[in-house]
Amino acid sequence: MASVVLIAALAFGSEYDTGSLLQHHSAKISSHTKDYIDNHDTDDDGVVGKKGPKDEDGKKKGEGKNGKNGKTGKRDYVLDPCLAWNMSVKVIEDPRLSSDLDSSYSITKYQLSEPGGFNGQGKDKAWLFENKGNCVMAFMGTDSSGDQANNYNPTLIDKWGLTGLHAGVVSELEGLIAQMDFKMIHKACPGKFSVTGLSLGGALAQLFAVLVTSKHDPLHAHLHLHKLYTYGSYSALDVPASNAQAKDGCFEGSQYWYAQPNANGYQVDTVAFPFVGGAVHDPVRSNKALVFSTGQPPVEFPCGTDLPAVDDLVTAIGYDQWIFFHTGYGFWLGCRQF
Repeated sequence: MASVVLIAALAFGSEYDTGSLLQHHSAKISSHTKDYIDNHDTDDDGVVGKKGPKDEDGKKKGEGKNGKNGKTGKRDYVLDPCLAWNMSVKVIEDPRLSSDLDSSYSITKYQLSEPGGFNGQGKDKAWLFENKGNCVMAFMGTDSSGDQANNYNPTLIDKWGLTGLHAGVVSELEGLIAQMDFKMIHKACPGKFSVTGLSLGGALAQLFAVLVTSKHDPLHAHLHLHKLYTYGSYSALDVPASNAQAKDGCFEGSQYWYAQPNANGYQVDTVAFPFVGGAVHDPVRSNKALVFSTGQPPVEFPCGTDLPAVDDLVTAIGYDQWIFFHTGYGFWLGCRQF
């Protein structure tokens, strides 16, 4: 059976060769995707817009909406898809999935050890990255047989005052939430608080974002969510849940899936995989984008627009090729170069 394990190919020791795959697929990223990220920015109010002028060193000038603090050469705090991706990779702690995250972030680790790890002892992880009061909670994906079993348990259950939740994701998130000290998190994060994750980690990030923004605040977190970024994630709810903290109900940020065109439209990473509930669950309300290895710009579906009917990628191309694309979002987004 095909698997949606986050790093199982790495953990099981599958002989996938990144260099050979790059040659085989001729996956060269053009400037389109990186331009898409570079030409959008977020100001202090969370408003997305074109980047302002830059000085001679390529840094943002202290003028206009994006530089309203009047400081030259120092950009305001911006959580973009590349920064969130690097945090999603950092929490995995696998040298074959390198992170470009610098050392300026302090990290608080919420972790649970579990048996059945693919590389020895498995761990469920949520790491809180903090820098000058701005925080990102990054959730790890699958690294054990227990995680894998939860991936494959899309039974709909009720929890935290919500209905239609993916039972396996609930099981994973419960243990991590029990480790979290929300008073400490609230104190450490007076600035912007965001969440991110890859694969199962993205499903956990979705559900966590819904809980944090829920009107009845079942976690008593008292946090205001800034952004949600997910990569190659399946969905944790049976309806496109809304952000109760936003007037339009949308989660700022974006959800990304690698895609390849086919006769039906697209074959897409993970979101349509039937064994994790791809036919039942829907992504939360946010911007959604399909990204490619061919250099073409992302195809976006704004908040309120459903993803089209798509085919499952792993079923179409096989597990060994799929895991390469599934863990390559740093390249597909133009954050890293081959």
